[in-house]
Amino acid sequence: MSIDTDFQNKLFTLSALPTQQDTISEDKTQPYVWFQRHDAMLDTFLNGTASITETTYTVEVSGLDIDSVQATADTLKTSLNAYQGTMGSTVVLGCFVEDCADDYAFRNTDQDAGNHVAAFSARFLHV
Repeated sequence: MSIDTDFQNKLFTLSALPTQQDTISEDKTQPYVWFQRHDAMLDTFLNGTASITETTYTVEVSGLDIDSVQATADTLKTSLNAYQGTMGSTVVLGCFVEDCADDYAFRNTDQDAGNHVAAFSARFLHV
C-alpha cells in the first residue's frame, strides 16, 4: 500500500469518522476528516539508491458542531505529532504536526455552508 492509503487508515482509526483524500462525498455524516497531499520529496544517494521520503499532508476536520470539530482535530494532532513506527506498510521515522496559518483558505468545503473547520499539516519522514 502507499503512504496515502496508510495515512487514510490511520486517520480513520484515530477518529472513527468518514475520512477521504481530495474529495468528500455529499452523503457523509458530520463531522468528517478530509486530507490532501501537499507535496512529496524522495531523497536519493549519489549512487541512485533511495533514501528518506518526506511527504506533507493538509488535514481538515469539518462539521457543524465546533466543539466536536475541535476535539477531533486535537485528538488527531496529539496522536500524530512525534509519531514513530509502522503505519500500515509504511515505516514512519517521524511525523511533525503544525497548525495551518490564520489566513489558510479551506479547500474541502463551500465557504458558505456554515461548517466549522480545523486545519493542520502533517509532515512525514518515511522509508
